[in-house]
Order: sequence, then C-alpha cells, then structure tokens
Amino acid sequence: MTSHNHVYQKQGHLLLRQSAVLHNVEQIRNRTDRTIIAVIKDNGYGTGLYNEYTALRQAGINFFAVINAEEARQLRSFGFAGEILLLTPECSLQNCCDLLQLNIIFMLSSVSQAALLQKAARITSLTPRIHLKIDTGLGRYGFSYQNLNEIPLPLLNEFSLEGCYTHVASGTAHLKKQLALQKRRFDNALMHLRLAGFDPGMTHMAASPAFLLQGDMGYDAVRLGSLLLGRCPLKTSIDFQDAVSFQTHILQSRLYPAGSTFSYQAKKLRRETRVGLLPVGNGDGIYFRSDLSTQPVLACGLDFTLLDLTGSDLHDGDEISLMVNPLLIHNNTPRRLI
Repeated sequence: MTSHNHVYQKQGHLLLRQSAVLHNVEQIRNRTDRTIIAVIKDNGYGTGLYNEYTALRQAGINFFAVINAEEARQLRSFGFAGEILLLTPECSLQNCCDLLQLNIIFMLSSVSQAALLQKAARITSLTPRIHLKIDTGLGRYGFSYQNLNEIPLPLLNEFSLEGCYTHVASGTAHLKKQLALQKRRFDNALMHLRLAGFDPGMTHMAASPAFLLQGDMGYDAVRLGSLLLGRCPLKTSIDFQDAVSFQTHILQSRLYPAGSTFSYQAKKLRRETRVGLLPVGNGDGIYFRSDLSTQPVLACGLDFTLLDLTGSDLHDGDEISLMVNPLLIHNNTPRRLI
C-alpha cells in the first residue's frame, strides 16, 4: 500500500567539504603517526555515510568504526575491503553470522556477547575478530576495571583478539585528571591480559577530546569522529577547518523601522533593521543558536529563520551558509560532498 504521509521539499542542502576533511586529517597526522580509526557512526555524523567515507578514503583512511550492523554492511557495499570495527554489542545471532562473513571486527564487552559470538563461529566456521572493551569509568559498555576476572579468558582462545580499548568520560570539568585516572585503570587491564598470556593487540583510548589534550597517549591508535569534521570539542591552537555547512537562500529581505515587531512572540526591534527571511527552520533540524550563521539570528520557527542583515550585502535570492549540527538536520535534506 502506498503511503501518502511523507511529503517533503526541503529548501537547503547539507554540504561536506572534502578539502577541509583532508586538511583536518593532515593536522592529526602531524601530531601522531599511529593508526587513525575514523568513527563515522550515525550516518557519518549526519553528513551522509557515503560522503564522509569517500572524503576520508581520499585522505588515506583505511580503518573505520561504526555503530551498528547496517552501517558495517553499507561500508562493505561501497567496496571497502579494509578494517571495520563495530563499536556496540551485537545481540542478533543472524547479524553476528552475517558480520563474520563480512570480516567485521566485533567489540567484545560481556560474557553473554562472547557466548553469542561462540555460537555464530560454530555456525559459520569462522573465527570472530574482536577488540576487547574495558569500562574504565564511562559506564557504558565493557568489562569493568573493578572486576577484570569477569573477562572470559578461556573463550578468548576461540577468538582472534586483535585489540583492546576504553573510552574516556570527557564531559568532566577536570578532564586531565580523568584521563590520568582512566589511563591507569586501562593499563592495569592490559597488564592483567598480558599476565594471563594474552597479547591485547592494537590498544586505543584517545577519542577527540583526549587527543586534543594528550595526543595518542602512547597507544597504538586513536579513535576520532567529530575532529575529522573540524568540530573541536575543546579549545585548541591546532588549525582545524569546519567541514560542514548548511546552504540555503534568502527568500526575502525588508527594512523595518525601530519598534517593529517580529516572530510569534511579537518581539520589538530596538533599531531600524533589515530583516532577511530564510525558508528553513526547526523542521529542518535548525535551532536558534548564537552561532547559527555569520549574521545575528532574530528568530527561528518550524519553517523559517529571521536574520539581521543590517550592514550586509546579502539580498533576495542570495545563497547563505549556516553553521549547524549535522546530526539534527532532517533526513530528507539533500547531502552533498563538494
């Protein structure tokens, strides 16, 4: 049955600038010679999985990390034969079997997941490749640093242990202390594995915030996501370029005298203002933020945004770029690699 419930005509485009991605990868490589694991989860952080994959392959990236089985399948469908790490536990036996046949690396974080991979291995006659996840304080996935004896060491002999990693709780106000604390816990877990006769393989801890503060931290790889797009989670002196923008046009502009009202809230203009109307708004995933564009934002509604164009040379029909969070942009908005 045909559905008539999805009618969209979006008035903008989300753009990913390949030159900026190439520049950002170069800046990262200037700071570390270790493996870059490019995290392109959630549809390439909203920029389009194929778009970000294409830009990063041009930059020489050959190791990717994704968030679910479908993203892993898509990367393989693009013709990528390199390394793909699944960053979340896979609970479906069928998916485990499929991913084994696609040569995907699993994140191992629990005894139940190990048992499921064991079943999939017996069905497919393939050996699961794994990166062991240690929870050192984020509290999301992984074997707890407080009880390393829970790691099913006998089962590890049935897998190909190719890596071991942890994730930093980077939202704390004392990130350097948190990094040091979690590093000690992670190093203890690595020692636990080695004393048990296991080579932990490729080690990695630094995601974007940790990398900005302390580089690769002495491990074999860095897992980077937002930094590849030039979205720096911390202030830095490193020259990263924002690779993402939202392109739309000015539908109309008009000069309003001081005291005129605008928006649903009937706010008053304090001075004579040239107001520009954009045909995009909350319904497109754009929200009222101070950094929305180079022009001050007056109001943002479901399908409109009002900008203060006073003193600018922008007029009706002109293209304009907005700073946006690509993860929030509507799925029906076209995404382009330029």
